[in-house]
Amino acid sequence: MIGSNVRLDRLFDAVKGNVGLKQSALIKELNKLNKQLEQLEKNVQGLITLFSNQALTLEQFNAKINAIRKNNMSLPNAKRN
Repeated sequence: MIGSNVRLDRLFDAVKGNVGLKQSALIKELNKLNKQLEQLEKNVQGLITLFSNQALTLEQFNAKINAIRKNNMSLPNAKRN
């Protein structure tokens, strides 16, 4: 009985360690995505500023926004695989 409990304790510790590693990897990924989101927001705000200052035409603005959307749509799909 004691031997069985020791094995269960070791198994539990091993599982707990794997969960901790997975959690750490997920936290790193979340931080990376947050930084990408901040950069995206800066890029979009910059485009809005350029457009409002008439430094970009509507066509240029739309083309750049669509390029940003296309690049960012592929990120979640790549992460799922």
